[in-house]
Amino acid sequence: MCEICGCSPCASQCPNAAEMRSGNICDNCGNAVPVGEWFLYGPMKYLCMECKDDMTEHELLEFFDVSERQAE
Repeated sequence: MCEICGCSPCASQCPNAAEMRSGNICDNCGNAVPVGEWFLYGPMKYLCMECKDDMTEHELLEFFDVSERQAE
């Protein structure tokens, strides 16, 4: 665990963070998605796998503006 940011691996804002080359920024946490890493992509939104793992199913659907409806 990093002594500066307290994360493992370091948060992208930490001076100890490895340089990341990516144009994909998570719309939930604001961190860059490193090249080669998986992420979720919906209509105009990126979500890193760490944020996905921290969300409930309902939060995930809400993040991507997916509606739940009951059949009639």
